[in-house]
Amino acid sequence: MSKRLTDSLDRVAPFCRHFGICGGFQQQHVTPALQRAAKISRLEFIST
Repeated sequence: MSKRLTDSLDRVAPFCRHFGICGGFQQQHVTPALQRAAKISRLEFIST
C-alpha cells in the first residue's frame, strides 16, 4: 500500500510516541473494541 485514502472510524491516535518506530504493539491505532474483536476472531480461528 502506498497511500491511505481515508481513515476508518475505528482508527485512533496511537498512545505511544514510538508507535511505528520500535516494532512494538502494532494495533495501537485501532479502538480497543476492534482490538478485542480481532483477538477473539484469532482465538476462534485457531481453536477450530
